[in-house]
Parts: sequence; structure tokens; C-alpha cells
Amino acid sequence: MCVSFYLYVCMCVFVAGRRCSNIEEAVECHRDIGSKQSVGVHWGTFLLTGEPIMEPPDRVRKALIKHNLNADAFTTLQHGETRTYPLVDTSQL
Repeated sequence: MCVSFYLYVCMCVFVAGRRCSNIEEAVECHRDIGSKQSVGVHWGTFLLTGEPIMEPPDRVRKALIKHNLNADAFTTLQHGETRTYPLVDTSQL
């Protein structure tokens, strides 16, 4: 399983020459790299943009629909939520 972690406001990868990507770009990256599961974290933690602080999960859902992706493929953790994922032997991939 490939898990890509995305911080809604500041992601430490370069996308189109910038250090940050928006939610829609994160969903496109998820699709483009063929991720099996992406996890949205740190939304609603810091007020750093003009969007309503509780809006990101809804934007993720809309972007998944736009790109015809399974709603379970890009998870948004709720505040305080913890999930565990099984380890995968990457040498077999």
C-alpha cells in the first residue's frame, strides 16, 4: 500500500515550482502517482488561508468526485482521530 500524507496548507514537496499545493492539486497528485491511500491531516489546525477553517474535507470530497476517484481512497482524519495501517514489505512491490 502506498500512503501519501498531505498537509492541507503546507506540503513539503515542490508542485509547479511552489512549496505548497491546494487540495485539488493534492488529489491530482494522489491520482497521478497511483496512490492506494492518501491521508489528509492538519486541516482545521491553523488559520492560514481565507477559506473557512472547516471546509477542507468537503473540498476533498468534491475533488474526488471531479476526478472519478473512490471516496475511501483519500481519507480525511477528524480532529484527534488515529488510524493504523498494516506495514507492507515494499521489496515485494
